[in-house]
Amino acid sequence: MSMNSIGRIGARLLTGAALLAACRAAEPETQPPPSPETEIQLEPQLPTGVQLQASFAVPGMLDGQPTIHREMRYLLYLPSGYDQAPDTLWPLILFLHGSGDDDYDSAFVLSYGLPAVLQAGEQPEQFPFIVVSPQAFPGGTWWTEDALPILDAALGEVLETYRVDPDRVYLTGLSMGGYGAWYLATAYPERFAAMVSVSGSGYRTPFLPGEETSAGCRIWQSGAFMERRINCLIQRPPASTPWP
Repeated sequence: MSMNSIGRIGARLLTGAALLAACRAAEPETQPPPSPETEIQLEPQLPTGVQLQASFAVPGMLDGQPTIHREMRYLLYLPSGYDQAPDTLWPLILFLHGSGDDDYDSAFVLSYGLPAVLQAGEQPEQFPFIVVSPQAFPGGTWWTEDALPILDAALGEVLETYRVDPDRVYLTGLSMGGYGAWYLATAYPERFAAMVSVSGSGYRTPFLPGEETSAGCRIWQSGAFMERRINCLIQRPPASTPWP
């Protein structure tokens, strides 16, 4: 074989090798499957021990009635250790703030009551509660327009999203929130294991639940407002009866 023939064969081999390399380079690179020991993070972990800003998207209809508002904002507190105990169901406190601000933004909600205690880190060392602190609609109350069904629906979404013990959901409120707690507890008594109203009363609420629906929700009223009315609405348990 002549040197020219060998040269032509060598040139063809080099050309073929170059084309094969180009085709392989164009193919998508596949990654080997992760080993069983590899931990895959499916979603980011939420911070615990701090209050997070969250919101509830209000549907167009609730309780068979059209809604006015499109969003309810709230503060969410997850206790320390929440992310380390995936099989634990946690008790929840729903806190309703009082009046005193036209906007009811997060800064106002954080200014007093349970959110302020959490913000300052002054809660007890053992405080294993999820805390939800909604923000009232600007210029509104907890019981006007569509606020009550939105509160109930927002709470329902929290119960579905986070690891909440549905048998240990507690309601409290201060001033306007104390009145709002009465409204919400009597409108949806099956939601709550107990309710604490601070400087509020139940004389305004139009909801009078029957004994069979209200018996499961324990009531504690701070202050001397309408004590007789409270005894008529929901009979207090004996002092020896433990709270849930």
